[in-house]
Amino acid sequence: MSQMFEEILLVCDDQYTCEYTLKQGCDLISKLNVPATVLFIQTDGKGGVNLSEAKAYIDNYATTKRLSITIEQQAGDMNDVVLKACAAKQYSLIIMNIRTGSSGILGTRGKMLLLLQEVNCPVLNLPSTSEPLNFKHIMLPLLDHRTTRQTVPFCTEIAKLFGSTIHIYGVTAYKGDETTKRIKSYVRQTERFFAQKGLKYTSSIDIGVKVKKSCIAYSNVNAISVMFFSTHSEDPGFLKPAYLEQILGDTEVPVISVNPKDTRIAGAAGY
Repeated sequence: MSQMFEEILLVCDDQYTCEYTLKQGCDLISKLNVPATVLFIQTDGKGGVNLSEAKAYIDNYATTKRLSITIEQQAGDMNDVVLKACAAKQYSLIIMNIRTGSSGILGTRGKMLLLLQEVNCPVLNLPSTSEPLNFKHIMLPLLDHRTTRQTVPFCTEIAKLFGSTIHIYGVTAYKGDETTKRIKSYVRQTERFFAQKGLKYTSSIDIGVKVKKSCIAYSNVNAISVMFFSTHSEDPGFLKPAYLEQILGDTEVPVISVNPKDTRIAGAAGY
């Protein structure tokens, strides 16, 4: 198993998405065969999930699969509880579902984006679906931002573990010679890196397009299983939600968000 994975935090609240999050999250924990903490968060008490039954499911799953899973339960605001958990212990990956609520800085997705920008490890954002996770086709968007390639090392580790094909997608809303030169440079550097690692990949570039619409269309055409995205990327324009927030709201593809401040990832893959 990759040394990058030491312990996973699986976050579930008392909303209807809990069932999907549990099943998909436990499946990935089993595949990675690493210790995990399942954190149940009691929010407003109006959810449709029986947390006692959910915890019983985890206990049974851990026993059957011979996994080391710790169960914790907290009440309060999702952001506050998760950040507190991450401050108490270093996790390699967080698994959760943040796709409910409205967009914008005061909406649920906007608030969750703030969480993704605060935690210092990757976060797998699950869709509300019962489809099992797979990593056969990984999409790696590279935007016009100096930190965009910080997604590459973690993507590399996932691809090595699962034998994935990585689809490099250089994309930007901006035009001009300098922008085009940067995007092409990012794509070429990433191609060389993957080739050196012996990974399967394809590449494509779109300049001067609508980023969210183009990313979702690309993911549909290429049957993407998982998409990577940086928590900090190119500016979408005045008063517009960040691209990660937009994509999380409009795609059913699982999205792994990577925070550029996680220097542990860059060191692990040597990128």
